[in-house]
Amino acid sequence: YMTEQGKRRFDQTDFIKDTNYGVANFMKSNFNVVKTCSNAGDCFYDGYYRAIKDPDNKIKISDVCTTVSYDHYGTPIETGARIFALPNSAAICFNIYKSVNTTIDVYVDINGASGPNIGGRDLFMYNVHQITGNIQDTAPGACGYLANGLGCIAELENNDWKMNY
Repeated sequence: YMTEQGKRRFDQTDFIKDTNYGVANFMKSNFNVVKTCSNAGDCFYDGYYRAIKDPDNKIKISDVCTTVSYDHYGTPIETGARIFALPNSAAICFNIYKSVNTTIDVYVDINGASGPNIGGRDLFMYNVHQITGNIQDTAPGACGYLANGLGCIAELENNDWKMNY
């Protein structure tokens, strides 16, 4: 994407500089987007996802994939969340933090609102570095313990895309 836009840094692309247009343009140029959602519950499961190995660890996507988030002091931060649905019911949310974080949180539910609604089974989270555009595993070894599925993309990749966890 950086090459297409003639940029050396990901944060110089429209994806970051203009989250209203840039993210939607990226998605519509690279995916068959059937719906742009104003809130996560319109594309994702609207209940609580749970972790594989810790059923008490739960997360509601509409609580974390939102247009406003809060820092450690309770101050509102515009996150610029952009939420999309694909023809196969997959849902994707990009949480882009404005000047607070150097990563973009990406949530993907491979089958949308359908079950099992378990982090690491159908819900996955990963981070994209805002400057380099590299995908980062910020929670190695956490796969199965977090309801958001963080750490499971790297685990899948290392296990030949088999869910051996």
